[in-house]
Amino acid sequence: MYVKVPREEVVHRLERFQEELVKIGLDAALITHNADLLYLTGTIQQAQLWVPAQGQPLLLVKKNLARARDDSPLDRIFPLSGLAEMPGILKEFGLFPAGRFRLGLELDVLPAKFYLRYQHLFPTVQVEDISPVLRQIRAVKSEFELDMMRKAGEMADALFQAAQEILVEGMSEVELAGLVEAVVRKAGHQALVRVRSYGAELVWGHLLSGPPAVQPSLFDSPTGGIGVSPAMPHGSGFRKIGRREPVILDYPGVYNGYILEQTRILSLGSLPPHLEDAYQVSREILAYLEQEVRAGMTWGEVDLLARRKAEKSHFAANFLGFDGYRVPFVGHGVGLELDELPVLAAGLEKPLLSGMTVAIEPKFLFPDEGVVGLENTYVVRENGLESLMTSSEELVFL
Repeated sequence: MYVKVPREEVVHRLERFQEELVKIGLDAALITHNADLLYLTGTIQQAQLWVPAQGQPLLLVKKNLARARDDSPLDRIFPLSGLAEMPGILKEFGLFPAGRFRLGLELDVLPAKFYLRYQHLFPTVQVEDISPVLRQIRAVKSEFELDMMRKAGEMADALFQAAQEILVEGMSEVELAGLVEAVVRKAGHQALVRVRSYGAELVWGHLLSGPPAVQPSLFDSPTGGIGVSPAMPHGSGFRKIGRREPVILDYPGVYNGYILEQTRILSLGSLPPHLEDAYQVSREILAYLEQEVRAGMTWGEVDLLARRKAEKSHFAANFLGFDGYRVPFVGHGVGLELDELPVLAAGLEKPLLSGMTVAIEPKFLFPDEGVVGLENTYVVRENGLESLMTSSEELVFL
């Protein structure tokens, strides 16, 4: 189903953003990053969004103007043939920066080429990074966004159910991946999983089996995999899936742009007892965090609670990696992008806010055997964590 972002949703987001611009003393922000454009306008096009600290925003579209006007509820959407036109158009709307002017840009994702071009177009502007402010706003989800994420959870569950019906011994990882992905592609899964971090790329997720699942990769995740070639060096590969080994489906569901992270494990036959035990520790960690984590707790405290729980088990050395290749976080924010705020890692003293959505992934890696563990997505509430999950947490033996 093709779902547009409601007008009231976009209006509220822009109001929050403009309040922050005023608070930090910026005169305007210029937004070009796809996920941020979608959040603030309801559309992704080749476009430049000018958001003054006060007054109506202006969306200038190079391609596709008609589509932008159909998707977005903004009132001011106009054509732009090239960046050189921007100063003139902004002057027409009384928005051109005259004299000293503080402008926010998404400096964590903006290419240097465009940064230099903007400096040339607006020589009196003082540029500042607006990404931290916008990412913090995006971290707290509305009810509309939570509804999108719940539907994404249904897609993630459909992936897991399909894998149980399709997997047979001797099937390759990439063959199984293609078949289960087709199930939710028909339901509207967009396939692309947006990642903000520079150089990070992900399509669908990680479906992995046995020892290669622990293969470290460029992707900032406990799991890696071999992939199908050096051109995509993580995720499913051509390895044949055998018996009594963990098959991990670290697969986000995605609905209308919104991502829900889920990891589940299945196996052809029972797993070795120590792998089953480690899996149960993962369940215990999640159950503990569900009760203990709440709004007001710091990001680092969540990581500390999980690690202390893991250290009391027999598998502390296997938690979130192994020597030299251990990820420094137990969880992360998720929404329009896979790597949103907050980051649940040691030493981060910022507080969790009610309405933030976090994916928590207590996984155990055994270099000669594979990966076991879970990943659930939650909403932070004043009295604990609210699960957005649909799938059972039980190990599945086929």
